[in-house]
Formats: sequence, structure tokens, C-alpha cells
Amino acid sequence: MSRRHLPLLAMLATLASGGHAADTRKAEALVVQALSCEVPNGKAKSVVKALAALGAKPGKLEGDFVLPVPVQVFGLPVSYVSALPADLGVDTYIAVFPSGNLAAVAAAARLNATAGIYRREAPRGRLAADLRSRVDVWLSCATQ
Repeated sequence: MSRRHLPLLAMLATLASGGHAADTRKAEALVVQALSCEVPNGKAKSVVKALAALGAKPGKLEGDFVLPVPVQVFGLPVSYVSALPADLGVDTYIAVFPSGNLAAVAAAARLNATAGIYRREAPRGRLAADLRSRVDVWLSCATQ
């Protein structure tokens, strides 16, 4: 290979990695939008593809994924998520905050407390937070 080709190869490698970074940012943005209840119903398959693009591995249950690098949802890191396509006409997305603080997650997501239940209407559905297994906080979005 001649010296003339080296700069061209370096430029192509830079362009290729830049394109991958842009794809990763788009995938991350879609996942965060889904977990924030900003994605319309019927997009769960696209969200699952975005999770795959981020290198997510299958979790314990069907529809669960573990991200190698956490995404920021309402300013809080999340690495365990669920993306469940509409079984009853509603896509559901769940962000799991292990050993989380329910009040802190509710405050970050701007949820309202009503009779001990944290929720609010979001742009594309209803967000709700609750405590599971006494330690994990689940922030769920049921799309509309």
C-alpha cells in the first residue's frame, strides 16, 4: 500500500466511526423517548431495534434488556429496560432503577402523587412509578 492511500483510509475510518456514533445517538434518543413516554403507540419494534443497536442483551424475561452502557432517563441512569409490544393495543416501556428511591424517581419524572400512586399524563401516554420487590423502582409508560 502506498503512502498516498494511508490518508484516504484514515479519512474513511473517521467517517465510518462518525456514522456509527450518529446511529448510536439516534438509537439512544429513541430509547430515552420511549422510556419518557414520548413515542407513539406502535413503535415498540423500532425501540427493540434501537436497543439492539446499543448492544443490549436479553434480560430475564421476554421483552427485557440489559444495556452495557446506561442511558439517562429524566437525568437518572438506567441499564435494565423492557419494551413490550402492544398485546392489548398499548405498547409498554419500563425503566428499572435497582435499589432506587421511589420519591427521587417520581420527582425526576415530575410525577404527581395521588393516594400513594405516582403518575402523570405524558405526551404519548401515562407514566407511573412504583416499588417492586421492595427495592426496585419501576417507571412505566403505557402508550396511547
